[in-house]
Amino acid sequence: MELERFCNTMPTGEECPVAYASRTLAPAEKKYSQIEKEGLALIFGVKKFHQYLWGRKFKMVTDHKPLLTLFGEHKSLPTMAAARIQRWAIILSAYDYHIEYCPSEKHSNADGLSRVPLPDTTDVGTAAVSENIHALIAEHFEQAPLNADQVARVTRRDKVLSKVLKYVMEGWSMDVDESLKAYHSRRNELSAERGCVLWGTRVIIPDRLRKFVLKEVHVGHPGIVKMKALTRKYVWWPKVDADLEQVSRACESCQMEQKAPRQVPLQHWEFPGQSWKRLHIDFAGPFQGHTFMILVDAYSKWLEVFKMSSLTSQATITRLRRLFAAYGLPEHIVTDNGTQFTSVEFKNFIQQNGILHSTSAPGHPATNGLAERSVTSGSFP
Repeated sequence: MELERFCNTMPTGEECPVAYASRTLAPAEKKYSQIEKEGLALIFGVKKFHQYLWGRKFKMVTDHKPLLTLFGEHKSLPTMAAARIQRWAIILSAYDYHIEYCPSEKHSNADGLSRVPLPDTTDVGTAAVSENIHALIAEHFEQAPLNADQVARVTRRDKVLSKVLKYVMEGWSMDVDESLKAYHSRRNELSAERGCVLWGTRVIIPDRLRKFVLKEVHVGHPGIVKMKALTRKYVWWPKVDADLEQVSRACESCQMEQKAPRQVPLQHWEFPGQSWKRLHIDFAGPFQGHTFMILVDAYSKWLEVFKMSSLTSQATITRLRRLFAAYGLPEHIVTDNGTQFTSVEFKNFIQQNGILHSTSAPGHPATNGLAERSVTSGSFP
């Protein structure tokens, strides 16, 4: 295929290339007629540089004159042409272009490169690529962060794996230490190779090298699922999955990029049906040197505000006793997790009066939103 040239015309009339593009014809495209190959070159160039051409007036130059009749901007859709040509004409109709004919002798800046194609590299190219891949793999193996000799050397010094290696080579006894239970349950699947203990095809990593392996597995910050899939191909040790999860949770970058949990829709409190049935209580302040206890009735939204000289459980109970003596006992009160509401003294007071007590979820003050709204809005005197 002819090399497509994307150029810009300078004020002097000189054309300055911006980009070149070319590709090899597919096996089916090699069977196209000459006019279809020339049309394919135009379509390839337009699609390749779509982001620069869309919405702009541009010029297409070709050395195949019949394309002016088929794809001319002022020509109608060629109804008698092949279906492929018609589809290409429809694609070009979406662009604002002008097509020109240029003889081959004046079109050498693009046509000349198409006359010097690359040799057929079907076999040679594949072999060259294969050699490059093997060379890259060999170089990677030379720089491998961990090899069998290192694992074997540390395995011999490891208190647990040295015993496992001995049992694998000489046979297992019936009674083993608690530290060997995980290996004893897999004793029929363990083997030794070059001084390393293997479980199936997976190398069992001694304790001293596990942090190093976890660091290598976590390079690039993959997720927990990908790290588990990778380790399950090559390495193993007891509780390896738990160690991988801990590495991911301890990584600050992973936590910053982790998706936030989906917000659960708020569940509204059930409407009480009558006044003084459910009360929402909270403290506000300090405000002008004083702290206030806010109490809101869930039914009537009646607001009671009391200036508190102390925030202890005894002071809170004393104030509530006076309030309940005037208005009666409620069935239900809602508070936050302040110490004055969670103390044993306050719990005894609630139980003695037969009142149901609910506390808001820690870190979610919206649970007690009726009282919190009055605190944050400053709607008390």
